[in-house]
Amino acid sequence: MKICPITYKECGERLYSFEGLKLLSVNLEKLILFPYSAEEQRHKALTNIDNLNLPGCSLKLNVRLNVQAGCFELSGDKGNFILKPQDSINPQIPENEDLTMRLAKAVCIDVPFHGLIYCKDKSMTYFIKKFDRGNGKQKFYTEDFAQLSGNLKEEKFNSTM
Repeated sequence: MKICPITYKECGERLYSFEGLKLLSVNLEKLILFPYSAEEQRHKALTNIDNLNLPGCSLKLNVRLNVQAGCFELSGDKGNFILKPQDSINPQIPENEDLTMRLAKAVCIDVPFHGLIYCKDKSMTYFIKKFDRGNGKQKFYTEDFAQLSGNLKEEKFNSTM
């Protein structure tokens, strides 16, 4: 019995539970494997200039959900989701980030919609719905933990728990 990487509920032999698909989009009937391996995702994130505006130290891709095709597609800066592939040096970072966000939600921290998806090489990639944009290109002000701790963004990785 498989467990859906979006809902953590049993999904039979399917990749995703029906509930997980509906959380992505009410009209989504299936979600195929993301058509890039972890290595290909890392390469695209490093070479795609449109993705350089995503902050943080992990590699990321802008994607959009194509409901009719049942897949995530690379979308430059027009995406409404961010994907974070497996790291070649530190394994299971996507799974760790998903678990961390679930734990945050369990203690009543408001978190964006997120989960894991399967890729063509059977690796898992973390997805998160963008939350800092309104209709069009209106950007909402957000704070990260560097700001909350009183540090400059250049110092954001110089702290511990």
